[in-house]
Amino acid sequence: MIGAPFVPSFAALVFFFFNFQLAHVAPQGEVCNSSPACGDVLNIQYPFHLQSDPNNNCTKFPEFQLNCENNQTLLNLQFLKSENYYPWSSVYTRIYLVDEILYHKNLIRIVDPGLQRGNCSSSPLFSNFSDKLYSSAYTLESIGNGIIFVGCSSPVKNDTDYISTSPCLNGSSSVPYSYVLLEKTVSDLHRNCNVVRSSPRSAKGILNHTYPEVHQALLSGFYLRWGDPYVKECPRPFHSSHCFLKLLADVFRQVLGKSFRDPFSKFSLSLLGFISNCP
Repeated sequence: MIGAPFVPSFAALVFFFFNFQLAHVAPQGEVCNSSPACGDVLNIQYPFHLQSDPNNNCTKFPEFQLNCENNQTLLNLQFLKSENYYPWSSVYTRIYLVDEILYHKNLIRIVDPGLQRGNCSSSPLFSNFSDKLYSSAYTLESIGNGIIFVGCSSPVKNDTDYISTSPCLNGSSSVPYSYVLLEKTVSDLHRNCNVVRSSPRSAKGILNHTYPEVHQALLSGFYLRWGDPYVKECPRPFHSSHCFLKLLADVFRQVLGKSFRDPFSKFSLSLLGFISNCP
């Protein structure tokens, strides 16, 4: 019976602590607090910003810079080539289209620029995330083996896992038969087939195993999770005040979901301003 009065007491304690910290926050201007838009991506907020944003504070986070070209929002991601032993000479950049940013979940949905709506003959420009992301700001949210494009020297028969891409995509002269596999590994391949490219698990589920539906799923993109640039290391939960605040924010985000972000957006920005000035 102790638990019932404890809940409001704890909430009151948290409220008092937050308000105490807010009395010592830095000015909101020290936080990237612009809300520009580009194409279908509206109200771009912290930690993301457009390259053309006049707010100089936004440049503190180069990993979260977005570009707006031809009314499309673009994200530059840097990768390390897995076969190169010299990181400083093996960094390369991929440019993805941004379709959606879920601030309350710390997720951004990106799409391969090689894909075109209404054209099932278009295919991903980039292969899977076999190369490591250069920045620790992002991690691939989807798990599993995703979508594998394979080319085969002879037709695959009596195996429903192999979804033909014809007539949208055709094979080459050496591997004239083209298929996609869902949630499979290289070890599942037939001997006469080779991997052409692969893509992470799509944001949209695939119900009917036909290539037009697979293509629509590819167009939905995939999710990356980002970390808060102000809170990079918290070796112990209460190592410092900003780690304690981050811990409480994560708890509220898990419990309240989206409703946590919307009513407290200004509060969160003020809170981040305080965090950036913590020792």
